[in-house]
Amino acid sequence: MLSHCIDRILMNLANLEGSSQPVNEILAPALQHIQEHYAEPLELDALASLSLLSPSHFIRTFKKYLGCPPHEYVLQYRLRQSKHLLQTTADSIETIAEKCGFNSASHFARAFKHVNHMTPTDFRHLDF
Repeated sequence: MLSHCIDRILMNLANLEGSSQPVNEILAPALQHIQEHYAEPLELDALASLSLLSPSHFIRTFKKYLGCPPHEYVLQYRLRQSKHLLQTTADSIETIAEKCGFNSASHFARAFKHVNHMTPTDFRHLDF
């Protein structure tokens, strides 16, 4: 529970600052695209082309500057957005899953539980 409180504080601070962490300028267009289109299917080739890199070089550059591959970053970004929706809306789990780019509510719930060690419903009921 303490971890989730800290996550909430950090998420609010990030929203207040209005900008993400400084990154290599080459990755900026791809990161901007992820932030604007995270609810849509995101293709590695398209993200790489936004940065004017081949897919393999894009993955290496992404891991170098952000510490994780693009797929993991997108998943974490979607999960952060889902936490915000779980805390601030009464939307159903299915609706939140759809709004955050997951193919199904069950896929969303599995990913959420794997990362947060609790279900989305349990997270929603935490008092912050």
